[in-house]
Amino acid sequence: NHIHLRRSSVSCQCHADWLTMSRPPLYNPSVAPPLSVRRQEIERAIVRLVADRPTDVARRLVEQFGITRQAAAAYLRRLVERGQIVAEGETRRRKYRLPILSQSKREYPADGTTTEDRVWSEFVAPVLADVPANIRTICHYGVTEMVNNVIDHSGSPTMLARVRRNAARIEIDVMDRGIGIFRKIRE
Repeated sequence: NHIHLRRSSVSCQCHADWLTMSRPPLYNPSVAPPLSVRRQEIERAIVRLVADRPTDVARRLVEQFGITRQAAAAYLRRLVERGQIVAEGETRRRKYRLPILSQSKREYPADGTTTEDRVWSEFVAPVLADVPANIRTICHYGVTEMVNNVIDHSGSPTMLARVRRNAARIEIDVMDRGIGIFRKIRE
């Protein structure tokens, strides 16, 4: 349930919910003091809670960790100040979201001159350089399969690869302008 692959003539996607698969750092150790284990656990939980549902984050944090509402608000405020979550709205109706940490895209020919590993090694792998090896392995498999499907089955002259990341998720899309599976089956 952590990786989702979809193939259509519009988009193939590989989603990695990497917070449940690893423990990425939520702070830059060169500019922030080391965090206590408990604080790290609470901050990771906040990111998961926000990724899961943007509302009632403080209440759910209080319930999960048995901390005061004021302590929950302080944790949320720190993450907002560090740019790791974004707060929207007033206090009672406040919603949180995860900001996009990086996003890039690149077009490739889909006529057989582009290999599946070229898209990975030139474009996707460098964007995921700081991601744990087990996550990179899963993404590598997904990307190479999606690119291979576009080359072998789409009939599209080009494909567009896109990578988006936030603190909880990696999204990799490989899009083409192919004929689509149903038309291909008919022909």
